Amino acid sequence: MARLQGLFQRWAPLLLVFALFTITVQSAMAGYGLWAYYVIINPNAVGTTYYGNDPSCLDPCPNPPFNGTNLGAYASSSTLVLEGGEAKTWETAPDDVTSVTMYYRVYLNTETPPAYSAVPLTNETYIGGNDTKWDRTDLTVDLLANISVTGSYNVDVYYEYLGNFSAPDAVTPTYTATFTYEAPTATTIALYDVNSEADGLRATWATISEESTEGFDLFRSETVGELGTKVNEAMIPAQNSGAAVGASYDLLDTDVLSGRLYYYTLVVHDGDGTSQNIGPVEAVYESPTALTLGAMDSARPTPSGALALAGAGLLALGLAAVRRRRMAQRRRAAKA
Repeated sequence: MARLQGLFQRWAPLLLVFALFTITVQSAMAGYGLWAYYVIINPNAVGTTYYGNDPSCLDPCPNPPFNGTNLGAYASSSTLVLEGGEAKTWETAPDDVTSVTMYYRVYLNTETPPAYSAVPLTNETYIGGNDTKWDRTDLTVDLLANISVTGSYNVDVYYEYLGNFSAPDAVTPTYTATFTYEAPTATTIALYDVNSEADGLRATWATISEESTEGFDLFRSETVGELGTKVNEAMIPAQNSGAAVGASYDLLDTDVLSGRLYYYTLVVHDGDGTSQNIGPVEAVYESPTALTLGAMDSARPTPSGALALAGAGLLALGLAAVRRRRMAQRRRAAKA
């Protein structure tokens, strides 16, 4: 027993050093991290797109990046739906990733960013080696739902992944995509039309509310899709600017050619500097048609027709007189 105690006392320091070395090596080899991510978005219900970064994707990767991407331009009738997110993690024993959460926020790039919203990626799938895929694809969050101001917007996203044992909880950098939004004007157009008149084409329109309306411009083009030439010299001011009531307007365009097709676009200007295009509306100028012989009633003789009939009658009478004179001469010659 005394001999064993002596050996233990002799080797105890070495055993302690070995134990500490083993723990240090295990700690150095242990750990976990996140190596791929996707943000799942469906713009205007045209189809789901995975935006992100996946180093395992073969080059060229079919998925577009999220960070630095312009997601497009949208209006009040558009949708930009966040359908979920995806992340891929790695780990080495004895560490273990226990959860991954995606955080996002949307804001006008000239305003203070709001708080993030959390999306836990609850579906956990082992994908081989020490790797795991975390995702969620059942969201229906319209990123435009609370937007009403025209401008450029940021969509910020980052991921938080939690684990156990030696590695601390961690977050990724913030990834940012952008998009633009055009808010509708406060002017409500109840009527807009263009019709042909004797002197040209007349545009008529009416509003229901002009709370923020500054005025109107009318443009004419001979090519669809082009704004063309402004018909009015100065902007037509709104009759009830600043009031929740409407008004009626009309403008005659005399610089048109008969039989030619024109496209008219009405531009509504608001006091905040925004504008809205209404149209285009198609119109053809039909000039008044002069009367011709072919357009008159053929059963009623024209003056020239009456003269022709009179001339024919006089000719017939002359021929008859000549015929009677010759017959009389023949009778006298026969009696002699």
